[in-house]
Amino acid sequence: MPPLPSGWTVPAAGPVTIHDVRGAAMTISIPRVQDPELSSFPELDPAPGNRLLSITVQVLNSGDVTFTPDVDDNAWLTDTRGVRYGSDPVMSAALQAFPVTALEPDWSLQRVLVFEVGADTHLDILHIRHEADTATWPLDTTR
Repeated sequence: MPPLPSGWTVPAAGPVTIHDVRGAAMTISIPRVQDPELSSFPELDPAPGNRLLSITVQVLNSGDVTFTPDVDDNAWLTDTRGVRYGSDPVMSAALQAFPVTALEPDWSLQRVLVFEVGADTHLDILHIRHEADTATWPLDTTR
């Protein structure tokens, strides 16, 4: 899969399904990467010398077991040097349309994750972990 382009809709060819030991299946896709994050929420104010980016994560319960998706707490970025950046829970919460809820089979929801990184940071990979599995998506490093 080619790198995810900043500020564009990601092609539908990129979903990944993660299974857990209980039989749950979470299919994750990344419909949007916004770098820099351009919303007008006052809660979203990076520290001097930093920038914000948001990544929209679509989660579908593609299994037979109800579960609560944990992408908010288990997503991180790495840059081209291998430095890890976790999502900011306060800024991410400011962009959510709904709180995290249990997903019945065939239900889906979107979560917007906000990350604060250095202004000149060259991002490389988005990681999302669920149980023992981690899915990864390459990011555009041309910034």
